[in-house]
Amino acid sequence: MNSVIIDNFFSKEEIEQLSAAINQELSTREHVEWVDEIHGKYTYVDTIVKIQEQLGRSTCSGIQLPKNIIEKIHDAVNDKNSTNEYVLMNYTVTYAEYNPKFGTPDLSPHYDGGKASLILDYQLESNIDWAIGVDDELHTLKDNDALFLKPLDYSHYRPKRIWKDGEYVKMLYFDLRLDTKFDHKLKINNIYNGVQNRNGEEHA
Repeated sequence: MNSVIIDNFFSKEEIEQLSAAINQELSTREHVEWVDEIHGKYTYVDTIVKIQEQLGRSTCSGIQLPKNIIEKIHDAVNDKNSTNEYVLMNYTVTYAEYNPKFGTPDLSPHYDGGKASLILDYQLESNIDWAIGVDDELHTLKDNDALFLKPLDYSHYRPKRIWKDGEYVKMLYFDLRLDTKFDHKLKINNIYNGVQNRNGEEHA
């Protein structure tokens, strides 16, 4: 299994918080036609809404998240007994809408080029079924379902389909990177500096 699905991830109140944050950004940012070959494929911009005709989608990155949403995501992905932890990058989320009004929606098999070693793909709202492919597995999400996948390790994509006017899929992408917990990082530094051994005992 290359990915994990969690059903009914957010509460009604949390969805309302997310929707309010998204709508605020969509209504105040400039909407810009974006071409990867001209503007850059992996260029991160958190001040505009990208309209990507070649992908049939709009994207809005860098949406600030309430503290309770950040904590919920961290709790869902982290093992309290591990010395490592996943941390939400920039403590923000990217919103994307696939819709034929932007172009023909398409997502070919690819590996991500960023630093996120884990992504939470969250389906906010859709009026169709459009599976997410991870390696050779297909996962069909319902609204409020979350799919965790490792975008640097596994190819991911969406199967081709014929779109009709009015169809759409609205997604949120939470990018996470793996880091060492602060207390364990401090222990490693103390071992490196000769202050203590790996059992936590101080050197004489």
